[in-house]
Amino acid sequence: LPVKFVHHARKKGIKRSVALAANMVNTQVKRRTIATGRQYVFIAHPMDNTGAPVVLMQVIEEFVQKFGPRAVRVIAPAYSDNHRAKLLQLGVTPEKAAHGLGFRFVRTQLALKPDDFVLMNTVAIYDNYREFILMWLRLGRLKHATWFIHEDKAQLPVIEPGFLEPATTGRIKDLLIKDKLQVLVPSEHTRKDYVEILGTTKNIATTPLHVAVDPS
Repeated sequence: LPVKFVHHARKKGIKRSVALAANMVNTQVKRRTIATGRQYVFIAHPMDNTGAPVVLMQVIEEFVQKFGPRAVRVIAPAYSDNHRAKLLQLGVTPEKAAHGLGFRFVRTQLALKPDDFVLMNTVAIYDNYREFILMWLRLGRLKHATWFIHEDKAQLPVIEPGFLEPATTGRIKDLLIKDKLQVLVPSEHTRKDYVEILGTTKNIATTPLHVAVDPS
C-alpha cells in the first residue's frame, strides 16, 4: 500500500480511538454527577431498522417510562438516524460500542454494579462485550443478565460462529444452570434449537417480546 494511504488510515484510526475515549470519559463523568442507583443497560448490535433493533427500541421506551431516562443506557456500534433521534427524544444518550478493545476499556465504559440490569440483544453483539458480561457473571461482579437471541440455529455459523464453540456454550450453560443468565427467544422452535445447543432447558424461555423487571 502507498505510504500516504497507510499514514492516512493510521491517523484516521487514532482520531477515531481518541474520539471514542473522549466520548466514554464524558459519559462517565456525566453519570457520576447523577444518581448512583440501578442502571438498565442495553448492549446491541448496530441499531438499524431491521427487526431486532426495532423490537429493542420498544423495550427501551418501556424502561424509560418506568425507570426514567437517566437510569437507561444503550450501547451499540452504530445507530440509524431515526433510532438516534428517538433515543435523544426519550432523554437517552446513545453510546458507542467499540470492537476489539480489551476488558479494561469495556469495564470502564460499562461501570456495572452487581444489581444492574443488563440485556444483550442478539448473538451479533461485539464479542468483547459478550465475553466481558459472561466473565462478570461468572465472577459474581454482576448478579444476573438477560440475553435476547433472535437468530435461529441455521444463522449462527454465519452471524456468530464462535457461539457454537464448546468453550462458549459450556460457559453459557453453567450460567443458565446457576440462575445467573436468562436466554429469551422468539418461538418454541428456536427454544428447542438452543436447548439442544446449550444442553439444558433451564432459563431458556420464549418471550412475547416484553421484559418484566422488579424495580427493587
